[in-house]
Amino acid sequence: LLLFIMVPSAPIARAELKWDQKSVQREVMPRAEPIEMIFPFTNAGESTVTILSLQMSCSCTTATVEKKKYAPGERGTLRATFDPNGRSGPQEKSITVVTDDPAASPEVLLLRIKIPPLVEATPQTVSWTRDEAVVTKEITITAASNLDVRVTSAQSPEPNFTLAIVVDASGRRYRVQITPKSTALSTSAPIHLSLEATIGRPEDFLIFAAVR
Repeated sequence: LLLFIMVPSAPIARAELKWDQKSVQREVMPRAEPIEMIFPFTNAGESTVTILSLQMSCSCTTATVEKKKYAPGERGTLRATFDPNGRSGPQEKSITVVTDDPAASPEVLLLRIKIPPLVEATPQTVSWTRDEAVVTKEITITAASNLDVRVTSAQSPEPNFTLAIVVDASGRRYRVQITPKSTALSTSAPIHLSLEATIGRPEDFLIFAAVR
């Protein structure tokens, strides 16, 4: 007679990173210097955890930790740096944290950043109807932040449109005057504005014109 006795196995000690926050929201000015955001964490498990890799969703983001191994109960901080230069509008970037805990899925940390545009256009597009009288229409370009922005040129691949830039307030407000040579035929085209801010690289901005 064989007797089988079930002996309960001891639970396997595991590591577990607990994050104080998994997303950070910031608003920054356009052309700002790189900004730093922090993600504190604690090893809430019963064994040492090793951070194997940090994977960024964008080259505009970097991330570092002080070291790779954290003992049970030990706290640490992941420091993320985001470079807003050349970007505008809402930005969402992620950092994926991979550890040696076989029971844990990779943790995704989110950086949500709002960057106002350099300029605003009112309206974004001007248009004429077919055979409408040939008149000049304007798009107003206004600096959208405290940075001074100059509109240095306006160019279009469509030869039917004649362009001129009027300075209302240098660095703050401009008017782009657009005149079609003819409204006999339908045509549309982007107009490329070259912008120069007080800091950062020159930037291209698009407005539009059309005969419909």
